[in-house]
Amino acid sequence: MTYLHYLIACQERDVEAIKKMLTYDIRLNIVSKEGVEFQDDYNKIIDLLDDYFSEECLWDFDILHRPERPNEELILIKATREDSATGNIGTYLWLLTLDKEKKEQYLKKMHVEVVCPIKDSW
Repeated sequence: MTYLHYLIACQERDVEAIKKMLTYDIRLNIVSKEGVEFQDDYNKIIDLLDDYFSEECLWDFDILHRPERPNEELILIKATREDSATGNIGTYLWLLTLDKEKKEQYLKKMHVEVVCPIKDSW
């Protein structure tokens, strides 16, 4: 259940821990509320996390589905994030692809569907 380490690191705003979980060739795909698609890489993920974690937020996660492939685990998550200062709430669907064979650098792909952004920039 290595995905739990990722969720805990998000709750604790621990970018250094997350860096150890990401493969260097990770693929990030984000679809905005308007349907605009962004694709990026490891460095952009770190930049986005630095931005997200700069604000005091409360995270909540619902694990919706956990199918497995021979060497991968897929985790479908409903993530909600509440800005502690404003009370604004963002809702996102995440699909994480994890390499089951690795103890570090196991997060291979991240797909994020923005349902309701906490900021207007998404």
